[in-house]
Amino acid sequence: MKNLLTSTATVIALTASAAYAESHTAAFSEMTFDEAMNLNASELIGKRVYASEADIENNSMIAEDGEKEWDDIGEINEIVLTRDGQVQNVVVGVGGFLGMGEKDVAIAMDQLRFVMEEGEDDPDDYFLVVNASAAGVEDAPEYRSNRMDDDMDDMDDEMDDAAQEAETEMNELEVQTESEMNEAEAEIETEMNEAEAEVETEMNEAEAELETVEAETEQELAEADAEMERLALTRPAVEREGYADVAYDDLTTEDLTGANVYGANDEDIGEVSELILSEDGKIEQAVLDIGGFLGLGEHSVAVPMDELQIIRDEAGMDLRVYIESSQEALEAQPEYEG
Repeated sequence: MKNLLTSTATVIALTASAAYAESHTAAFSEMTFDEAMNLNASELIGKRVYASEADIENNSMIAEDGEKEWDDIGEINEIVLTRDGQVQNVVVGVGGFLGMGEKDVAIAMDQLRFVMEEGEDDPDDYFLVVNASAAGVEDAPEYRSNRMDDDMDDMDDEMDDAAQEAETEMNELEVQTESEMNEAEAEIETEMNEAEAEVETEMNEAEAELETVEAETEQELAEADAEMERLALTRPAVEREGYADVAYDDLTTEDLTGANVYGANDEDIGEVSELILSEDGKIEQAVLDIGGFLGLGEHSVAVPMDELQIIRDEAGMDLRVYIESSQEALEAQPEYEG
């Protein structure tokens, strides 16, 4: 009797243990992934979806490049499951191929057709096709969710709060700005008054300084005029055997240009470099290049023609120009700038 009870207790314990283990592993299933029959949901996300007006059977085959006859309407953005684990819809972002803004549409999973290309052995290389026209895609209702509506309501509330807060800040800013502007205007007016007074003082000082400069300039000009009068030279009266005076009116610029210039002591001090004509074409002044050597270091001065004596030999071969001055005195005169 004791042995029977022990055996019965053992059977009951083993049965209870097996039932306990089965109840805690029932949620798990033994599964081997079959590429020909199974799909991972992650593989569908981002997959392109095509629309064909012609009826297409699931798991059918098409010729190479046959997909070019379809419309590429978009890609899968989301997969919607029911609470009991069934795939209800895929959410596809469409619109780009129609030139319209993208929208999400829901396509029932059983409306998708898996199509392979002839000669393709890779089970992962397939097309997803739905029987629909371009117009049907355009008219399809936009996919929405309660979660999106709630989010939109929350966003609306946040925007209203932000707008109210912004309006309050704007009002406060306007009051502050108006006060700052009034202070700035008062400060600017004070600075302008001070600046005007300062400018007026500076202008009075400048006018006084200008009057002083004008008086000094007038005096300097008078002194310069007097000095210029003192620098006026007397026409020489040189007598040289075999030479006679020539009036410059009887000469051409070609005759005078390059002629040697001699000083009061008959020394060679330069040459005539150019002639200055009056408005009526008469020779008015001669530019003399004084000193220098081979054209270097020369000092040019402009001399009126009535201060020069011009003589020429009887044969007309030698033309000389005389001036009643020395080389040093002429080099001290203002430079002719041309």
